[in-house]
Amino acid sequence: MNAGLKRNICNMVLSARLTAEVLSEALAYACQSWVDHLCTDGTFGSRAMEKLVVFLRTHLLHWFEAMSILKKSEEIAPMLQRVATWLEENTFEDKSLKDLVIEAIGFARKFAAEIAEHPLYVYYTALSLLPSHSMLYRLFHDSLADPSVLLVTNPNIMKCLALSADGRRIVTNYFDQAIVWDTATGEELVKMARMDGALAFSVAFSYDGSRIACGTNRSTVYVWDSVTGARVIGPLSHSGSSTYVNVVAWSTDGHCLLSGCRTGEVILWNITSPNGNQPITKIHHPGCSQHENPLSSLVFSSDGSQIASCSRRGDVHAWDSKTGGIMWSVQDPQGSDPSGGVSFLSSDTREFLVVKTKERTQLHDTSTGDLCPLPDSLAGAVGLTRDDFMVNLLMKGIKKHYPTARENDHFPEWVVQGEYFAFSNGYFQCHVVRLPKSLL
Repeated sequence: MNAGLKRNICNMVLSARLTAEVLSEALAYACQSWVDHLCTDGTFGSRAMEKLVVFLRTHLLHWFEAMSILKKSEEIAPMLQRVATWLEENTFEDKSLKDLVIEAIGFARKFAAEIAEHPLYVYYTALSLLPSHSMLYRLFHDSLADPSVLLVTNPNIMKCLALSADGRRIVTNYFDQAIVWDTATGEELVKMARMDGALAFSVAFSYDGSRIACGTNRSTVYVWDSVTGARVIGPLSHSGSSTYVNVVAWSTDGHCLLSGCRTGEVILWNITSPNGNQPITKIHHPGCSQHENPLSSLVFSSDGSQIASCSRRGDVHAWDSKTGGIMWSVQDPQGSDPSGGVSFLSSDTREFLVVKTKERTQLHDTSTGDLCPLPDSLAGAVGLTRDDFMVNLLMKGIKKHYPTARENDHFPEWVVQGEYFAFSNGYFQCHVVRLPKSLL
């Protein structure tokens, strides 16, 4: 088996489920019978023991994969239990080997459904959801090929979150305070200055990562230095008829900030003015209401000439950022989609407005609003391909194996930045996931 087993032995893809015939007869027999030979051979010598050590430390999860291909994954845990007993009875000197087997038994039982469903789920879901300090993770996790999952927890209720442009930091808001975390280590980097008792409802990093903007339940917006946590601008105020500022967005150059209320009022601020509080343009997204159809998404084009807004129902408006005039509009024919959102994406030659709803993701020409095909150069963007397959697969696994008492309904389904995406799992924790480029 040491010579025959390897990761993705049959060159599988996640969309295809292979049959048992793809393994050679000899390898299939070895995968199903090696424990019998181990436990019944009374003269198991040092040479054979060396091979066992190599197998367990190098090919154990490759064997899990093979057993899944053979549709025999339910036999993994019982077989390993026999191995653990054999190691105990033979007083093998390396105690960590038995610890590894015991951990693998728990792994096989906990993720039995995933391992049985697809051989590659051994790595892409089950292994990725193990603690990074576990033996299996340290031996078999490949950061260049497998998703990496970070858990961020806090005793206070989480209200909103955002990723920095490079994905290396995440900011989470808890009532009137925001905290910045390192997405690689989970280390708390800095706490932002408090917001005079206002509650956070939206948050965003500037593109260069130097500042963080936050919208509140008091029609106000605050801006902090992301390194020191000091407040540098604010509070900026919306009109009295608007309350929750539930969307904030930065221009790519960091000179302008958009803030939008649930009722549809949107203000474009000149952050470079002496106090950072100079409104440039004020617009109103038609049809928005506090509860039934709140504003859900705002975004700048890369050159700052356009603004796009989207409501919960999926109706989208593209605006001229200088005049505040509507350039074009589209409406979701479904008319009721709680996951409506917009973003600008650039290919090699042009820019598109991406409109994402619960049922579909569509690209629009930024000048006319006409639908466009997906360019090959954007085929790897998270959220555009595979119907968000890997995102949904990992979210499903996390929610299943790390359940919380109650879902957090303050959040969009998930937020994305480059190779990273993050989502709240309950009120007190969120997960940050990095997807290797090979999975995009």
